[in-house]
Amino acid sequence: MSELSKCFYQVTAGRSCRDLCHPEYATCWQSFVGITKTLLPGSYKLYLTLLVIPPLVKGGGYTAEYWRNHILGYASISFKTYIQAISGLTLQCLLYKLFGKLHYYLLMGVPGFVSAALVPKLPRVHLRLQGITYFNMMLEVMIKKSRLGMLQKLRQSKLWATICFMMFSAKIMDVLRAGTVNQFWLMYPASSGREQKENTPERKVTPCLHDGISCRSYIFDGIWKYALAGFTIETARGLVSKGTLMYGEPARFFQELRKAIGLALPLFLAAYVGSFRSVSCWLAHYTGRERPGHARIAGLLSGISYLIYPKYQIFTLGFTKFIEMAWEHHLNTVKVKTRWLEFLQRIPYLRLVHMISIGYMYHALVFHSHLSPPFNSKCVNYCSDFRVERIKRRLVSWMLEHSKLLFDRVAAGRTCRDLWHPQFASCLRYNVHFWRTILPGSFKLYIPLLVLPPLVKLNDVTVRYLVEHTLQYVYISLCTYVQAALSLSAQCALHNVVGRLNYWCVMFWPCLLGVAIGPPLPKQLLRLQAITFFNMSLEAAMRKSTLPAIQYARRSKLLGTLTFMVFSSIILTCLRSGVVKQFWLVNPLPDAPRTKPNGSVCSHAGRCWQYLADGMLKYGMVGVILEAGRAVLRKWNLLAKNPLALFGAEFRAAWNLKLGLFLACYVGIFRAGCCLLGRFNSREEVIHAALAGFLAGVPYYLYPTYQIYTLGLTKAIEMGWEYCGHKALDVSKPRASVTTRLLQQLHRLPMLRLVQMFSFGYLGHVYAFYPHVSPVFHQKAMDVCSTNLTLDMKRRIATWLSEVM
Repeated sequence: MSELSKCFYQVTAGRSCRDLCHPEYATCWQSFVGITKTLLPGSYKLYLTLLVIPPLVKGGGYTAEYWRNHILGYASISFKTYIQAISGLTLQCLLYKLFGKLHYYLLMGVPGFVSAALVPKLPRVHLRLQGITYFNMMLEVMIKKSRLGMLQKLRQSKLWATICFMMFSAKIMDVLRAGTVNQFWLMYPASSGREQKENTPERKVTPCLHDGISCRSYIFDGIWKYALAGFTIETARGLVSKGTLMYGEPARFFQELRKAIGLALPLFLAAYVGSFRSVSCWLAHYTGRERPGHARIAGLLSGISYLIYPKYQIFTLGFTKFIEMAWEHHLNTVKVKTRWLEFLQRIPYLRLVHMISIGYMYHALVFHSHLSPPFNSKCVNYCSDFRVERIKRRLVSWMLEHSKLLFDRVAAGRTCRDLWHPQFASCLRYNVHFWRTILPGSFKLYIPLLVLPPLVKLNDVTVRYLVEHTLQYVYISLCTYVQAALSLSAQCALHNVVGRLNYWCVMFWPCLLGVAIGPPLPKQLLRLQAITFFNMSLEAAMRKSTLPAIQYARRSKLLGTLTFMVFSSIILTCLRSGVVKQFWLVNPLPDAPRTKPNGSVCSHAGRCWQYLADGMLKYGMVGVILEAGRAVLRKWNLLAKNPLALFGAEFRAAWNLKLGLFLACYVGIFRAGCCLLGRFNSREEVIHAALAGFLAGVPYYLYPTYQIYTLGLTKAIEMGWEYCGHKALDVSKPRASVTTRLLQQLHRLPMLRLVQMFSFGYLGHVYAFYPHVSPVFHQKAMDVCSTNLTLDMKRRIATWLSEVM
């Protein structure tokens, strides 16, 4: 049993087909009805290229009968593929019911095999199309997956692959020249009735087999036609893949289409055909007549063109056609067929290849997706309405819950050099390298901190403020550089201490130690880093959690809004009490009777409506400026590469006005609630801030993001903790309660420092082993501060895990 299958049985123990295949449907019957209703369009979408490309490549000879047969053929293969998809997905449930558990090979492989066997009989041309396509993809996966030295050498060496393709080409062209096989290949050697004219004057004048034109015209005609065919195929493929942009983003359509159209395929076809025809004509003129062996030599030499387009698709097509044509040629030319040969001839190889290849590729898509060709993913996901993709993601998330077990297995015998610095022979050289190179990344990371605060401040921006602000930016950038360098150094140090790659010593402890040993930060900057890290760790923990309550909260915007309203109420109550003085979206005015205007209940100056309008306008403008600054920083590199109009379009797409709307509504509701409650009771009270804060949380429904939610949760915890600590420290009684004394002792701990350390360690661990839940900003920060050293490490871990996943 393989490591992957062992892990599969561990993570699926006690789970049903509903948990993995159709959690959105309560029963298998509902799932069957659902897929029957929804899968048909995907099958027709999949074969759009089959509908579009053949008429384009044909170039002429269109008749009503041709169009009728072509469209009916497209409809037939699409509908039968739809039946095949329903059969495969339904068999997953039937096999689970039969065996009572989820089986490694019964999840995708066997359902794919059986569904291909049950599909209504395909015409031979369509059976060959599907069978050869899937067989070629199966060969590609096998070559990528194989650990045989010969295949590994073939996979890495373009030269050896070209030599193999030359041999395939030589045999194929020799068989086609013999006329015993009539099958598709990239091109066909010339044949003519003039071949029979051995001693006629016409044959002696023109030894080549092509009719009517000179050799030069014959060669250039082939180059032109096949290059045009290759360009047509690339263009049609680009149109089909990027066609949706024509309606959604027409400005990007032509730009993306240009990127999608490659010239390598047209150049390969032109070179292959041109070299074959050139060598064939030259050999015919040199020897005085065209001979059957010339096609073999010309096919061998023309195979060198594979260097222009060294793709798995071309290589596997050559290999498949080499085997198929050689076998058919042998059957057609052997004089006496033995009993064994007659028996082998009766075996439906094409049907078997079709079934086995589909089953293998279905299995590979889920369990070896890093090796599966993109076209296989496209085929299966189109036809299953992306159900297979969802199955794969669920399975990967379950397996990642056991990533410690998997990592210990794949890391056995490997060192920190294999994981962190394969290009450096020693840890010392690696450490010297990154201590010298990663400094600019930290300064680049904090550019928003340098730019946005002066923009948001709006007034009181003095020279002294700018100098102090710049010095703060330089200091936190240098501290972050030291933290990142110490974390990277700790990885090698911990490996040398432990003697092996440990699951928790890859990122968790190095990141924690890097922050703990790093230089101290002023309280303001320490709070900024600690709160940022803690918010992102909360976001990652919520995304990673499998608890039903948290999963429901993650999906429910209503529940998220209600809990944010509670956080808002706690925060504004603590701020209104005057005990806590911290940053929040809005700070309530203190109750100062001496400064109140005559005859006014409210503490603010001026009329209530002016106070309300001023807050909404000011905070709404702050939100707009923040989003605009963030959009400019995100898209500024387009200014150097693209016209201003294109930058403007990208800027507008990235600029989100919802933050400004959320801030304006939040401040407006809070201020209006405080004024109304104060006027109703004829005086201001702390409870008014609690009620107004609770109602002010309603606009979260407009901007339900993890960043706002985790900020509210963090501030509610932090301010509540500070408020309780202040009350506990105020108690001077010698016989204080145990709870009060415990709070007094806990309040003396450096909580900000501890939160900063453990949050950063957790985020580093999530970054390495759970990248799908890691916040985007944290991934960007890690990559920028380490100049992509951590990104390379993460990719190596993913590669190692993919060996058993």
